[in-house]
Amino acid sequence: MTSPTIQRRLFAQAIKKYRTAAQLTPREASVRAKKYANWVYEIERGESKQLRRPEVERLLKACGVESASERQRLWELVDSAREPGWWQEYDMVLPDLEAGAQRILAYEPLCVPGLLQTPEYARAVLIAAGHDACEIERRVTARMRRQQILTRSDSPVRLDAVLDESVISKVVGSPEVMRAQVRHLVELAHAPTVSVRIVAGAHAAMVGGFGLLEFDGVGPLVYLETPVGKGIVVEDGVPQYKALHDRLTDEARSTAESVVRMAARVDALRHQGAQHEDPQELPHELVLGRR
Repeated sequence: MTSPTIQRRLFAQAIKKYRTAAQLTPREASVRAKKYANWVYEIERGESKQLRRPEVERLLKACGVESASERQRLWELVDSAREPGWWQEYDMVLPDLEAGAQRILAYEPLCVPGLLQTPEYARAVLIAAGHDACEIERRVTARMRRQQILTRSDSPVRLDAVLDESVISKVVGSPEVMRAQVRHLVELAHAPTVSVRIVAGAHAAMVGGFGLLEFDGVGPLVYLETPVGKGIVVEDGVPQYKALHDRLTDEARSTAESVVRMAARVDALRHQGAQHEDPQELPHELVLGRR
């Protein structure tokens, strides 16, 4: 599944390049395409979602795009940007961006990132947030669908996650739920497209979490979670967020050390919840297999 938002950004980037080469202002290009004055400006901001082929052809002609194959390529960007994603029924922004990402750099100080959550952990987080039962199941379903980008056969997304140690130290839901979640993190840390590292003590990003999404052909974006609403997508300050994630990675335990720390937490939670479950040791190869 492609990302409509990223397809629009690719088209916007191409239009701006060709318009600039043709020495046209956005207003002049709009007029030549027989559209209102701000039309091209909206396209170049990725805001125009209802483009028709005749007007696109007029715009491409005005901008000097003569190659038939290039005009077809650009139209295919427009066409694919109109394909509905599964996330539209959930009224969510983040899955759209994740679907088009090549790599995601994530930092979380409070809870496990949604892309790494088990259903039970996700449900416990949503219960604590006060959602009703129907909304909880709806969001859990959406969260599990988001995770498919990590294992899809066609260009799976690379995820590099840094977690504050408090994320695995607190008990969310119950010891059994938390143990299964941390065990899941250990298993994911051995996946070829996932990195999970733990940062302990005082560090540079104790204020809040973020996700930095990198794409092929267009610039990266930063996604900031909020307690309410859909979250915030920002383009400003991306280099600073990238530098912050790099610094956190340097300060964090190595992948091998993080796996050992998480495995120890699994064992502690096993003893904490032993009266409620049949103990199951974490396979030794999961602890020692990641270097």
